[in-house]
Amino acid sequence: MLEAVEFLGVSDAFFGMSELEMQQELLAIQSSLEQKGYAETDFDGNFTLTNEIRNAINICANCDTFIVVENTEQIGMSSRKLFYVKDSSIIQLCESNKNTEIIPIASFDELNKLIIEDIIWKCTITQFTGMVTILNSIIEKIKCSLGGFDPSEGNELLKINGCNNQLADTICRGLSSGKNFIGISVTVFIGDEPGVKNALFINDENCIIKMIQLGLYGEEQIKFETVSSAQAKNIITETLLCAFQKNELINQITAEEFI
Repeated sequence: MLEAVEFLGVSDAFFGMSELEMQQELLAIQSSLEQKGYAETDFDGNFTLTNEIRNAINICANCDTFIVVENTEQIGMSSRKLFYVKDSSIIQLCESNKNTEIIPIASFDELNKLIIEDIIWKCTITQFTGMVTILNSIIEKIKCSLGGFDPSEGNELLKINGCNNQLADTICRGLSSGKNFIGISVTVFIGDEPGVKNALFINDENCIIKMIQLGLYGEEQIKFETVSSAQAKNIITETLLCAFQKNELINQITAEEFI
């Protein structure tokens, strides 16, 4: 309908259906949209979305920037928010009970506030500070050891590679099953290849740890560095700004931050 190749972040509702099943599902969707006042069918049987809904879906399907916010508070409990930006227009997509709600966001300030206020930082007073850079191959070994229910092995690997006891314990807790993880991913579509800027954190009771991927032209590394909640909020704001200042910032993102 909108000539879009795909709808980012939304699974294919027709996957595995026969042609007849797809037609039946489309009729049911059209009927539901008409009942909600989002569409109408004329006397000739032509189905048309209202301009407001059509414009909102067009922003999502043909966005310039796609934003994903993931917040895993504990194992098995996580939230995922999707935002689409086209020019200066912003749409949030909310999914609940198999229903999808399209919510317009008025401005960058509203978007920034919505994302930041939804995050509950577990650490109010940083108990310790530290910074360490670990090869990604070591991180993969740590993840494997944690998956085998032997966190002591992961701790030892981190300590051998420069971590103190407190930092090693916190990183291991953060890497185990994605617990205490916060991730904001901004994908900017410019030219042939999309650029991605991430803000990744371990949200622990003792401290907040920022994670940065390094080494684009060699073996990849992960830098772990403790930050305050105020610094974390500023990092999120700067990351989100890429969605609105992409033309100015796309060439200024350093190898440390641009992955």
